[in-house]
Amino acid sequence: MILNNCTYEEVLNLIINGHSYRYISETFGISTTTVFNTSKRFKKTGSPYPSLNQRPIYDPMIQEVQNFINEALCMQRVSHNIYKRKKLTQKKIHLLVLAKGYNLSFLKTKELIRYGKNMLAESHLNLFHAPGEAVEFDWGTICLHINDPVKTRRIALAIFSFPYSNYKKAYAMKDCSGQSFSLAFNQFVNDVGGIPLKLILDNMRIARIFSKANRSDQKLTALFQELSDHFKFSVRFCSPHCPNQKGNVENNVGILKKHFSDSHVSDQFLRSDT
Repeated sequence: MILNNCTYEEVLNLIINGHSYRYISETFGISTTTVFNTSKRFKKTGSPYPSLNQRPIYDPMIQEVQNFINEALCMQRVSHNIYKRKKLTQKKIHLLVLAKGYNLSFLKTKELIRYGKNMLAESHLNLFHAPGEAVEFDWGTICLHINDPVKTRRIALAIFSFPYSNYKKAYAMKDCSGQSFSLAFNQFVNDVGGIPLKLILDNMRIARIFSKANRSDQKLTALFQELSDHFKFSVRFCSPHCPNQKGNVENNVGILKKHFSDSHVSDQFLRSDT
């Protein structure tokens, strides 16, 4: 089903704002497949509008080249962020493709580079992170029976999760304060033996200063500004009411809560400084 350009733009705007496909399809009187294809097209090409050209037949070789270009762009982004190296030009990437033995025109290579850059572009529609580049953080709270079958104790879990590998670390803390986060983050850095370039978290008040005049202002608190300056990482906040932007750690919070549900543990299991 072909829509006019204004409708595609309105559909995309609702998708970005987190509305369901069913709600969008009922609003515009279109099928959920049309909404899904609009989202999928935007992820790949950066445009919600359908192409007027006939869709090409699937070519495994083109997919191999696309994967190779995506890997090159991904490694280039990491090396540029860490070592400030110059980014690869389209001509250099085309030469790398030819050196790999793929007989591809420069025009087709530029198209695949554009697709790869759209995949790497950050939006909640299509989040992609290189290995070890970013870590997601969230708090989880559980109630445990600690040496007491009747009385429960509330424990805060500081959970760090790498979105690329799903590798995660959780630390039991006494509360969700800034001091508890500092202790947990220092332990996390020591355990993984490195510091990620980016910390992704929600709009928690220990990290972000909210301005009544400008709700979109993303100013860090003094604690997180000091941590960012000291460890040399950047902080990215999720959009309000969009937990899917850090869905990896959200899933891990749910798994840990279910694992510890109605558990009875010894007080030696939990320590306030770990």
